[in-house]
Amino acid sequence: MRNAAVTIKATSGSNRNSARMPCRANTSSIRSLTTDVLGYDRYAVGGADYGALVGARLGHKYADSLYGIHLGNEMPPAMFQGDRFWDLSGGQPTADTPDAVRARLNRRNNTYVSHVAAHLLDGQTLTHGLNDSPVGMLAWMLKRWRTWSDRNGDFEADWPVDDILTNATIYWVDQAIGSSIRAYKNAQLYPPTPVNDLQPYVQAPAGFTFLLGDVSPGASSPEERIEIFEAGGGQFYADVRDVNVHEKGGHFGPYENPEAWIHDLRATHRKLR
Repeated sequence: MRNAAVTIKATSGSNRNSARMPCRANTSSIRSLTTDVLGYDRYAVGGADYGALVGARLGHKYADSLYGIHLGNEMPPAMFQGDRFWDLSGGQPTADTPDAVRARLNRRNNTYVSHVAAHLLDGQTLTHGLNDSPVGMLAWMLKRWRTWSDRNGDFEADWPVDDILTNATIYWVDQAIGSSIRAYKNAQLYPPTPVNDLQPYVQAPAGFTFLLGDVSPGASSPEERIEIFEAGGGQFYADVRDVNVHEKGGHFGPYENPEAWIHDLRATHRKLR
């Protein structure tokens, strides 16, 4: 992608931005930065984790301004909404599901349940405790890095100690753990307002990079991962151009497998320019 400018926008809750903005404010700020400040009429978006939620909403609200989006997760637009906003399963019963599917869902829920529920239901209390104890904050973050990263990989080899301590120190010095936690509650408190009735919800062209080491959804093969996408979150995207599945990496895709991420993002957007 020669002659392409790259702008990196820290979303709310990252360790370099302690602003307490809801997801919908992130979409507006990215739009304003890109068009009003930098002067681009059209632009492309890449995002993973919470950034995938922001990217999907950009793909709905500002589809006409986008070449396309490239995401690492197929988060439903209504993530963290509804009566069970704190429950990743949404109350989905598993008793009658096939054993393999039930095991996969339970493994995912057991990995993420404490994180999502605590962030959404008791985030402010948790923030004070973590800001008061660097050891407690490091333990909280380290567990997530270890259990969310490539379940088929070697954590100690893939995550250098210096990287872990540098990341944690930035959170500690900036006291940014609170805004990281608050982003979840803000997503529930300030649901996005649809700008049109078009279905599927995301109209912008979309590409995806999925990594099989990710415990969510925990697929065992590329074929299963694509099947899960097409039966679930993929239905919210009107124009899916690329779905790429790679063996290496887990939840932290751009960090764990940057080569695959860069290749796929370039391939998606190169065809849309």
